[in-house]
Amino acid sequence: MLVRLSIVLQQLPGVIVGFIFLVSAAATAEIRIPENPDHAWLAPLAYGSLLTALDQVDDHVFTTGIHGHILRAANNSLDSWQQADVPTQVLLNAIHMVDSQHGWAAGHDAVILKTTDGGSSWQKSFEAIDEQRPLLDIWFSDADNGIAIGAYGYFLTTSDGGQTWQDRLVNEEHDYHLNAIDGDGAGNLYIAAESGYVYRSQDAGETWEALDLPYEGSFFDIAVFNHTVIVVGLRGRVFISEDAGENWRPVSTGIETALTAIERLASGHVIIAGHAGVVLLLDKQLKSTSLYRMPKRTALSDVEAIDWLLVLAGEQGVSTLDLCLIFNSKLFGECQ
Repeated sequence: MLVRLSIVLQQLPGVIVGFIFLVSAAATAEIRIPENPDHAWLAPLAYGSLLTALDQVDDHVFTTGIHGHILRAANNSLDSWQQADVPTQVLLNAIHMVDSQHGWAAGHDAVILKTTDGGSSWQKSFEAIDEQRPLLDIWFSDADNGIAIGAYGYFLTTSDGGQTWQDRLVNEEHDYHLNAIDGDGAGNLYIAAESGYVYRSQDAGETWEALDLPYEGSFFDIAVFNHTVIVVGLRGRVFISEDAGENWRPVSTGIETALTAIERLASGHVIIAGHAGVVLLLDKQLKSTSLYRMPKRTALSDVEAIDWLLVLAGEQGVSTLDLCLIFNSKLFGECQ
């Protein structure tokens, strides 16, 4: 799932100028700006620019980012990224592949994009520039039914594969940023939001309830594994529920850095990534974490795992990390 680096930065004091610098720096790579503003900037080095979200399906990894960039690479060729034909230049914050051919991306100007050819090309499904509310995540249960969420309580649904979108509310009394959404595949959905709010739907998104968590700061990503729900956010906060959101317990991380992304490994361990190059390994019991920091210590916005190899997206593009080299002593020989 995405976490939207742009919104994370906007919610951290004193970093707005830093974000502007990041955007400016990302634009210095060799690029060709098309005369038609409805097409993404074509950049040979787009994989090194600001990237916000990742998703993996079958044997390919996909990523989205600044200037309408959407790229894909084969799992066995992560040094060779191909840029897709995309009809927008806005910052894209999220991507969700339903299967090897069908997928969705979303971002600023409330843009929602759809692909039916495995990510080679994309078409606009929705746009609402006048709303001035970015979409921050998108999730589909199948090819027809999906939800897009965003700033100030923005909540859109479709039941016809994106032909039409309905503007709805998660909570009539709240207008908090809705930062990330995930589901268990059985009709239970969860949204991570601002001000310590996590929302739960037990009827595939028709109705929502606010869950009681012992924290009032923003949450930036959420992940659901059967009845286990993990949410992460500001100041190194990690909370876990093992009863579908009824009760929550904190996990001590020993850091104060914003955490932005969650990925569960096949082994049962969980990876959590965040700002300042933070990569945390959460043990199988979901009790304790081990810390590694990427050498450049730049902000990370999303993470995907291919066996023991991590693919990371962030302010300096996409990078990889071999977990067996970094955390071998913590994995109890499972890398062998």
